Amino acid sequence: TCAGGNDGYASVIASGGAGGYTYLWSNGATGISTDTLMGGSQCVTVTDVNGCSETICTALNETFSLPVVDLGNDTLLCDTIFTITSSSAVSYAWNTLENTQSIDVQTSGTYTVTVTDSNGCENSNDIVVNFNPYLNFEIDTDSTLCASATGSASIVNLTGGGGYIVNWSNGQIGGITASGLAYGAYSVSITDANGCEATESFFIYNDTDLEFALNATDVSCFGANDGQATVAILDGTAPFTYSWSNGTSNDTASNLIGGTYSVTVSDSNGCEVIDSIAINEPDQVTYSIATSDANCGANDGFAAVTNVSPAGVYTYAWNDPSLQTTDTASALAAGVYQVVVTTANGCSDSSIAIVSNINAPALAMSAIDETCEGSENGSALVAATSASPLTYMWSDAMMQTTDTASGLGAALYFVTVTDTFGCIAIDTVTVNTLSPLPMPNLGPDSLVCETNVDLTPGAGFTTYLWSDGSNSDTLNITTSGIYSVTVSNAGGCENVDSVNITLSTPITFTSTINNSSCSQNTGSVTLVASGGTGTIGYAWSTGDTIAGIANVGAGNYLVTISDSVGCSVEADFDVDNINAPAVAITTVDLSCFGDNSGAASSTVTGGTAPFTYTWSNGSIGSSVNGLAAGNYDLTIVDDSGCVVIEPFTITEPNEINISISFVQPACGDSNGSALATVTNTQGPISTYLWDDLLSTTTANLDTIPAGFYTVSVTDSAGCEASQGVAISNFGAAILATTATDNNCSNENTAFATVAAIGGAPFTFEWNDGLAQTGDTAFNLFNGIYAVSVIDTAGCIAIDVVNVGSTFDAPTLNLGNDVNACIGAEVILTAGGGYASYSWNTGASTPSIVAALSQAYDLTVSNTAGCFASDTINVQFVTQPIVDLGPDTIVCIDDFNPTITLDAGEGFNFYEWSTNDTTQTIDVSTGGAYTVSVSEFVGCFGSDQVIVVFDTCVNVTVDNILNASGPSIAIYPNPNRGLFTIESKGLPLGDYQIKIMNASGQSIINKQIRITGSASNLTEIDVQSKARGLYMMILEGESIRMDQRVIIQ
Repeated sequence: TCAGGNDGYASVIASGGAGGYTYLWSNGATGISTDTLMGGSQCVTVTDVNGCSETICTALNETFSLPVVDLGNDTLLCDTIFTITSSSAVSYAWNTLENTQSIDVQTSGTYTVTVTDSNGCENSNDIVVNFNPYLNFEIDTDSTLCASATGSASIVNLTGGGGYIVNWSNGQIGGITASGLAYGAYSVSITDANGCEATESFFIYNDTDLEFALNATDVSCFGANDGQATVAILDGTAPFTYSWSNGTSNDTASNLIGGTYSVTVSDSNGCEVIDSIAINEPDQVTYSIATSDANCGANDGFAAVTNVSPAGVYTYAWNDPSLQTTDTASALAAGVYQVVVTTANGCSDSSIAIVSNINAPALAMSAIDETCEGSENGSALVAATSASPLTYMWSDAMMQTTDTASGLGAALYFVTVTDTFGCIAIDTVTVNTLSPLPMPNLGPDSLVCETNVDLTPGAGFTTYLWSDGSNSDTLNITTSGIYSVTVSNAGGCENVDSVNITLSTPITFTSTINNSSCSQNTGSVTLVASGGTGTIGYAWSTGDTIAGIANVGAGNYLVTISDSVGCSVEADFDVDNINAPAVAITTVDLSCFGDNSGAASSTVTGGTAPFTYTWSNGSIGSSVNGLAAGNYDLTIVDDSGCVVIEPFTITEPNEINISISFVQPACGDSNGSALATVTNTQGPISTYLWDDLLSTTTANLDTIPAGFYTVSVTDSAGCEASQGVAISNFGAAILATTATDNNCSNENTAFATVAAIGGAPFTFEWNDGLAQTGDTAFNLFNGIYAVSVIDTAGCIAIDVVNVGSTFDAPTLNLGNDVNACIGAEVILTAGGGYASYSWNTGASTPSIVAALSQAYDLTVSNTAGCFASDTINVQFVTQPIVDLGPDTIVCIDDFNPTITLDAGEGFNFYEWSTNDTTQTIDVSTGGAYTVSVSEFVGCFGSDQVIVVFDTCVNVTVDNILNASGPSIAIYPNPNRGLFTIESKGLPLGDYQIKIMNASGQSIINKQIRITGSASNLTEIDVQSKARGLYMMILEGESIRMDQRVIIQ
């Protein structure tokens, strides 16, 4: 019947053969017929008793196609409920035992529906629905202290799929708490590792310590304006500001009518509180006037105040001849009377009572309104029904006496009509205004510093008529004078305004600028002004008040030029340097974001060489390297003192951005993956490197278990960046991490806590270096830490937490350990900028002198109370001793002599005055030879020897050096170039004394004669010679002697 069904029927009739047939159908049936066949070709094999067989096939059709049913693709959801809808059919059978077309499901699983169509054909379909952990959270808020932006909001009761990405509406990214929030509305959106997103809105309210009370003084009488409201401050931080709804700006608002008034009070913290108070007023006194007319010529009328409300005690004052004071004035003649009604509080109101005569004329009143406000062309008419003659008396200013009063302005008028019998009738009429006056406004009288100006009286008028006869809405004037305009409105009413305008010719000027020689004040500015009115004056920014300035350096100078009527014009002038150097700077921007590969070089033209270069980072020279991104200056000073400052900027490329998408692995499996997507590079990525066990080098990281993974990338420019990602097992615990900050950046007092939901109990693993295993990791330095939480099923959830600090700790570096020679002065310094210093020597200064071989410890602090320490070791060692031997005389014979000078072995450094660096040197010329040596500690020792090459006379060098008996002495020695040579025991004869300098040159040759064996003295004066070491040689026929002389 239905496609795919098995209710088809077929039967077979066999003949021939040996009989005894058996049957085997393609569906396995063995009878002569079968009714469980599917559509398509169906066959039967018939076999007789002899085993002979024959097969025959037939085609079975499918009468009806199956109904179409499609529940859609398998679904991974972030919601808590999902509606599954089947295709339309006659009936539905779900594996949830429901029989509707749609069902709502709230748990993960496979849902199957079987539908039946009108032919009774059935078809099924299923869908796999997986619900991610529902992402939900709440917000706890702390109010802000008014304008100080100290509010905060924290995410609490967070549930979801872990790996949360938090975006606060104030721009903060990440963090369970947003702080520094001002008063206002905010929101936070959280996306978990499954891509589920939830948003909550919240409001930060002011938490103010500003408090005040409002006190009111009510209005004394209805309609009065003597109410008052006052602010009384109870708490807050002065000074305070006030803003009342009626515009008052101090603590008291006065002259108030009845009503409600609000005040905004602010203190110095920016706290603002609004409150309101009601100014009450008494009820309006209402009453009626009742009158009784008098008989003609009699005083028997009366007027009474009735229906007075509210109830109370009132006083009355009538203006009748008797000045009656009760609520009823009696014995009144015909007339107009006024009564003043006063409350017990002194509030008064007045009204008019009209008493006419009985049988007086009957009056009918009419009026014609004045056409324009103030035109006083209105009129009033009274018509009396009584015998003539009648007399009339109006209450207008002219007290007109006819039945018609004319020339009336808008007002209430009384008319008294008396007939021939002396009977009086009184009535009132009101004259109104048909149209208000137009109000042109040309403004105040004014001085205009222009040659012409436009006058306009305003808009909305129908006609204009100026004093010059023109009739446009604007008048352009070019001469000073009084100008008036008459305007009319739609009612035909006219009004006029006038103004006195004084025009002053604008001030103009020409200027001549002479630039200043660089570093000298030779510049000048000269002005020639014209226009204006009266005397022209000048006010320069230099303080000068004349038409020009002179002897000024390069700079900008401002002048105000004004005339005698107050018109002025301002101008500024740039005086430049001439002969100043011109600077061109070539920059090299950063190769990568955040590095310090920037550089700049300068080229100077003009000016006077040589130049000094000072860069704003402290470097000197014509170029600078090692620059970070930022703005810099180069200051160049030439030899004449001319200063040029040239700014420049070092830029950097965008920071490489790495985003990592991932697929969570199943619990206990390694079927997770991660993909790094890199943007903002300086070229294609040249390398990827993951920190997985295989050190994967592609963007894709496959077949990974749960864990924290970091990828490092390098682009073709050599720029590097890295990014980490925490990948949890699918269905692992839900984590929420919090952390405290260290007070100082070098402390480790912070701790981080993780809260887990689902699959308890848990085990915890922190990557803090100590591998802490509790839900809280303690003693954390600043940094990013990952925590792994493992539930009872072995599923791993991972999250990261960032530990920061409130204050930066100071940095301290005392430098490398010091080895110095005994006797050397070693100064240890920490530099300035610290709040305190504490050496282990007890000193509290930035620098100390290290006098002993020991370790020196220093602890410094900054103003935030953060500390830093450093240690430096100082070792004093004995100065190495080097001995080149005594000064030496080398005899010159018939050969070219040389002598070897030896500094000795055991030193790691040799440096001779000849620039040799070996232990020994050979010398063949006279002079002073110096060697410096050092041991491994860098302590230096030195010695000097004088070598003199000279002709020896009848004596060997050994005889000279080892001679005994005769002697010479030099004193004083050292000396300042004036000394005495004393010789003893020399044989009689002639001798030559030579004084040789360190280069072997003879500077003194002196002949002496020894005539006795006693002491002989010879004075030598070489005061004009340079200080240094000299050799004195005494030479005779059979003897030669020498000795060093030191001239200081």
